[in-house]
Amino acid sequence: MLKEIELTLFEPIIPGELLGKEVIDSEARRVGIIRGIKIKYPPLKAMLIIRGKELEVDVPIEYIEQVGKTVVKVKKRIDLDEITAEDVIVLTNELRKEIITELRMGHDF
Repeated sequence: MLKEIELTLFEPIIPGELLGKEVIDSEARRVGIIRGIKIKYPPLKAMLIIRGKELEVDVPIEYIEQVGKTVVKVKKRIDLDEITAEDVIVLTNELRKEIITELRMGHDF
């Protein structure tokens, strides 16, 4: 039996292709930003890590409906509270600081 492997992927630029973009759910609610991408094996699964105001949730990458310049729309309702544009700025700045700190310290995410 294989031991489960879990990796978290990040992008060096925020916002990147996915990282740092706002997440809009199927009910047109702004619920957070994409903090990273989690890969698990076995079985192979890719998940978006969505950071809301108070919590983080993992959402299957298959839920992505559309990727725009600053927004990712997903096909399902995400169980996070709705956030404001100001919250997005705060979350994005926190994410930048977190990644810079981790890179400087040389720790694994």
